[in-house]
Amino acid sequence: MISRPNSTQNHDYLFNIRVEGHSGIGKTSTITSYIDSYFPNNYNQPTISTIGVDFRTTTVNLDNKVMKLLIWDTPGSGRFQPFPGMNYRGCHGVLLMYDITNYSSFQAIENYLEGIRKYAPEYCLTILVGNKVDVEHRRTVSFDKGAQLAEKLGLPFFEISAKTGDGVEAAMNELVALLKKGSEEGNINRKDPKEPTSIEKLKKEYCTESKQSTCL
Repeated sequence: MISRPNSTQNHDYLFNIRVEGHSGIGKTSTITSYIDSYFPNNYNQPTISTIGVDFRTTTVNLDNKVMKLLIWDTPGSGRFQPFPGMNYRGCHGVLLMYDITNYSSFQAIENYLEGIRKYAPEYCLTILVGNKVDVEHRRTVSFDKGAQLAEKLGLPFFEISAKTGDGVEAAMNELVALLKKGSEEGNINRKDPKEPTSIEKLKKEYCTESKQSTCL
């Protein structure tokens, strides 16, 4: 069970998490929903985009261990996107997102993942997330398509709504739990990792053991 301790409490782990995907798919809103349990209504406007790179922090408690999360909000494709290699320096986990009502954002997922695998440390863990299930009537990417892509890429899979909060906590908590497990098994060093090590085995084990909707 994951809970939220006092943010001033000393932490046992420090994880850098990036939220990646096309512009306008709800990355900033997802971070706000997770940390503040709040949906920023002004982000309903498609013209509002993140400029540069911003981050939020929060702490969570799992199995009596305190984890500090630095959650980085990155711009989507376009002129505000920094050099990709800089995005993933020291990255432990990525929430790789698409918008279920925007097929082009889904088509771009493999390109984003290629960049992550090229530039991120070897221990960086990625979860695939489809956002905006609150507007099901506008869906252009079926659940099955998302699940099939996740299976093909070997990634845990969630569908969420940043607006209603549906699935947001579950997706982030799963990523945190996997990162904690990777750290305890020596695949991710605590605090400040220096040497990249592989958690491909962890991802494969999780995806074969769990045949639920979170990873098919």
